[in-house]
Amino acid sequence: MTLEENGRPCPCGNYGCWEQYSSGAELSNLISRNETHAVSYEDTLTEFGEKVAVGFRNLSHVLDPEMIIVTVELLQLGTPC
Repeated sequence: MTLEENGRPCPCGNYGCWEQYSSGAELSNLISRNETHAVSYEDTLTEFGEKVAVGFRNLSHVLDPEMIIVTVELLQLGTPC
């Protein structure tokens, strides 16, 4: 699903796909990038969460699911405090 027209290239051959902006790899990239630019983790998670939310909203409009299940893979990123 395209999230950003003319966005980043995706392995599927399209541009701006949701996965390019809402995957665990993208969250890691955002955290790394923002650490070097002194951006807070809260701002990083907000930016990431907004992209994830747009994708879920689009899916819910098209598919009208009873529920959306999110796995905990994203919670396993990084080192524990």
